[in-house]
Amino acid sequence: MKVGILSDTHGAIGRGLRALEMLLQQNVEAVLHCGDIGSSEMLDELATLCEAHCVPFHCVLGNVDGPELRHYRATPTATTWGEQADFELDGKRICIMHGHDRIGLSHAIAGGQFDYVFTGHTHQAAEHREGRTRVINPGAVYRAHPPSVAVLDTATDRLEYFYP
Repeated sequence: MKVGILSDTHGAIGRGLRALEMLLQQNVEAVLHCGDIGSSEMLDELATLCEAHCVPFHCVLGNVDGPELRHYRATPTATTWGEQADFELDGKRICIMHGHDRIGLSHAIAGGQFDYVFTGHTHQAAEHREGRTRVINPGAVYRAHPPSVAVLDTATDRLEYFYP
């Protein structure tokens, strides 16, 4: 399964939509947002575009995401998890955390219960493996030079970065 990953859109709707469109052009079958969405308008736009392509959208909240996002309405294809997501996708156990809670992120990674931990916050693309867990940061859509997103193929474990 091809999974699109983005983070740190910070309410920049034009940039966020360009980044998501780039992921959708890669024929992703799910989209994960690692937090710092930035506004309910940004979340509406991303969720609507994913719904138009029948692609499930999962997101967590980051340190800049206000209370209006904590009570965001779920749609048939969009799920807002709060501070941490924990679910299965294509037979893989997934965790998404923004990364500003370093202790919580460290526990999620070191615990060994996840196949993948997706995180953001640093605005720098990075990936590494700790035990059975692969940790992936797609970089950031906003305030990053260059901005980046990522696509992971869970069947092959192949990760590729894109620069919207």
